[in-house]
Amino acid sequence: MGETTTTFMHTARRVSGIPPELLGVDPEEGDPVVRAVQQQQADALSAALWVASSYVMDGLFEDLAGRSMADPGVSLTTDGTILPFLPRRFAHEYDFRFIQKLIVAAADLFARLTREWSPPDCVAQELLIRVLFDHVQFYKDTYGLDLADDWRSTLARELLAGADHDHLYGPDACNADPSHYSGTAATLDNWFKPFDGKRLPPYVETLESPER
Repeated sequence: MGETTTTFMHTARRVSGIPPELLGVDPEEGDPVVRAVQQQQADALSAALWVASSYVMDGLFEDLAGRSMADPGVSLTTDGTILPFLPRRFAHEYDFRFIQKLIVAAADLFARLTREWSPPDCVAQELLIRVLFDHVQFYKDTYGLDLADDWRSTLARELLAGADHDHLYGPDACNADPSHYSGTAATLDNWFKPFDGKRLPPYVETLESPER
């Protein structure tokens, strides 16, 4: 294992908010060899989550720098570092203010990697988890990480509490009629509305959000 990969793996210990069981370690596994493999895979996944979350934050700041508050009429696209990983049909709404709110939502979400994990509190955070997973896959491929074959589906089940926004990313999503979408993901305004019983940081949650 090269020095870079070793340094990468050392970040695994920083992810203290997600218990090993959610990362693929079976607490009832009696075979020490199998258990060791599971732990190694969990450590690799933890490291990838940590490094990927840092990259996503950096990328959001880069995307923010690419938007201009002074020119609200600028044609908005999904060009950028992180924006291309979001649903393209909403690209015309990814403005300076949107990215600012997304940064705060991401910081609130990723902080849970070092605290007790709790599911996302709004649609924007659910989509950020998907972005995070996409970047974990990148680090898996780059470093040749040995992750469990079902790492993504397992994490999605455990961390997203069943949320599924695949319909926003389909090949016809950009041209689909808005009525095709339902629920809180149907409009961008809803992405930063807290789910029932949830609260968001002051900058993210609008004053118009109803009391829960």
